[in-house]
Amino acid sequence: MNSPCLKCPDRSEGCHGSCERYAKYVGRRRAIAQAKAKWYADVGAAVESVLRNKKRHEK
Repeated sequence: MNSPCLKCPDRSEGCHGSCERYAKYVGRRRAIAQAKAKWYADVGAAVESVLRNKKRHEK
């Protein structure tokens, strides 16, 4: 996903603070990052549980 600033005809120094396209872009990127973090946390918890059970049954 490319930044909307790439080849933007309205681009100027410091325009990020007032650009709606950039704000939407950042919002989407943030939402994707949060979803990935949640997924990794869920998968990590599942893997830890499996490893814990495996250790418990090896004794």
